[in-house]
Amino acid sequence: MSDFFDSLSDPDYASSYNALRNQDKSMGFIYVEDNSDIVFWDTFVKKGLSKRYELMTASQGETGKRALEKMYDKANPMVLIAVDSDYDYIDSKFNQDHPFNTNRYILHTFVFTRESALIEQNSLQEFFHRCRHTQSHNIDIVNFLAEFSQLAWHGLVKFITAKYCDNYQSYTEEEFKKCFHLTDKRLINDSELTLNIAELQTVKSNIDKLFSSQQFTDRDLLNIETKLHELDISQDNAYRFIDGHTLEYLVKKVHKELTDVVRNIEIGVIRNDFTGKEIGERITQFDERTMSRFRIDTFFLNYPINEDDEIHQKILSRIKNIPKVALQ
Repeated sequence: MSDFFDSLSDPDYASSYNALRNQDKSMGFIYVEDNSDIVFWDTFVKKGLSKRYELMTASQGETGKRALEKMYDKANPMVLIAVDSDYDYIDSKFNQDHPFNTNRYILHTFVFTRESALIEQNSLQEFFHRCRHTQSHNIDIVNFLAEFSQLAWHGLVKFITAKYCDNYQSYTEEEFKKCFHLTDKRLINDSELTLNIAELQTVKSNIDKLFSSQQFTDRDLLNIETKLHELDISQDNAYRFIDGHTLEYLVKKVHKELTDVVRNIEIGVIRNDFTGKEIGERITQFDERTMSRFRIDTFFLNYPINEDDEIHQKILSRIKNIPKVALQ
């Protein structure tokens, strides 16, 4: 299997492959974790580089980040690797020999996952605001994620302290991730069409319970806070540094509850304003023309690069700073 990965990262292989497939020997490869990552990385790479790359997953049945990690030391100007950061971005602060620090040809998201990079609270608020028809709502996703981020910071500091300070019991990523599980809760107040901020106390209780046996010192916690701040991680954006899929499921849960309520309200309006077969026709029209605009997966797929977004800035900067010799 090592020979297989050696061939995938061989610049001559990349040149020969693309000469046959695209008649362009100068075209390189970018290996991604999954096919669903291609659009995301292609958007950033086209924005940041003039050199052309073909994006693909590793083959031979072994895909995902673990497969790409085997190629880290072989990433080169012709063969880039693009991955979710997970906790590696934070780990790189504690290990100067981490591949993220030593190999400029490894691209990463700077937040937990691709989903974390796409879930930026202000852009998301604009999308949620458009999820309405004749009736308005009061969903404030910015405030909700701000409160959630405060709790994420509270937990993240303790999780990283336990991981890197010898005086404490460490915890698995799975244990920490479970603290943020809220998809079994009702997150929208139907009568007021507002978010139920009180349900976030579940997260606080879960974090407190997980770390209840630890006696963290203020010095250790402050030291970790300082290191996280040096990575530009703070109370304001910590929500993007916990498990990205958990964050995605939370946002989709809010969206599902909102669109269900909006649909029920609009059907009530239709039943009040129309009679007979027109009711069914109007409901069908509403579902086809209006509800289709509310699809959150479309938002994720078409989310543009926002150069005011600190995370998008970091991703673009890393791409643009690939050594110039690599682009010739």
